[in-house]
Amino acid sequence: MRVVIIGAGIIGVTTAHALLDAGCTVTLVDPGGIAAGASQGNAGWIAHVDILPLASPKAWRNLPRWLMDPLGPLAIRPYYLPKLAPWLLRFLWASRPQTLAAGTTALAALNGQALRAWETRLARLGLSHHLRPRGFLTVWDDPSVTSAMAALAQLQHRHAIPAQVLDRAGVIELEPALASGSVAGGLWYPTGAHVSDPADLTRAIGDAALARGARLVQAGADLLSAGADWSAVTLNTGEILPADRVILAAGAWSKRLAAQVAMPCRWIPSAAIM
Repeated sequence: MRVVIIGAGIIGVTTAHALLDAGCTVTLVDPGGIAAGASQGNAGWIAHVDILPLASPKAWRNLPRWLMDPLGPLAIRPYYLPKLAPWLLRFLWASRPQTLAAGTTALAALNGQALRAWETRLARLGLSHHLRPRGFLTVWDDPSVTSAMAALAQLQHRHAIPAQVLDRAGVIELEPALASGSVAGGLWYPTGAHVSDPADLTRAIGDAALARGARLVQAGADLLSAGADWSAVTLNTGEILPADRVILAAGAWSKRLAAQVAMPCRWIPSAAIM
């Protein structure tokens, strides 16, 4: 089977290996090459302990503060609010307790496979040295949030995620550099892991895919065409790549191409690296 993957970031290159494992002929298409986009600058931690949906009452409580903070995690231009309103209503609907519980269960099932999948893939490629299984620590300076964090730890325990609640002394014993700060407590995740450098890792995985026979085409994808049993990608160079399947892994740039095809799309979960 001939498969064209549009996007050579972390999703594209890891998907390439899964397809090569299945005996497919793989072509990666990306105008910047491997790791040229967002994959060179993500946080680089494996998100297997992240099981809380973004849509939640907590997000709504924090929304006013986020919008007022110029350095906060959310900024919405006033003129865009009317267009965004339908999405915000769906976001609010998804924040209901029953929906939140279902989303947590789904995320735990999905992200719970991430660390083992990364360990297996990197071991096969001889790239295990990129993974740093050193655990990680979440800390807070407001004692009033301790009970909420303890509840989070209990929820994570129910989904087989080890999480240990620490008081100030426990945090400082684990990380003495925090002794001079106002830390009140922390959550220690002994199975936490991160990667050495997201860009280096993506390039290494991509290079390994090329060594296994994948092809890299440095060009932009202008047009995606599809029929009942065929697909084709027209590049900005004029070249046309025939394919049995096309996988969109171009992040925010995937929407324009997906809209060109009047066929249902199947969404593939991310590699759970953030």
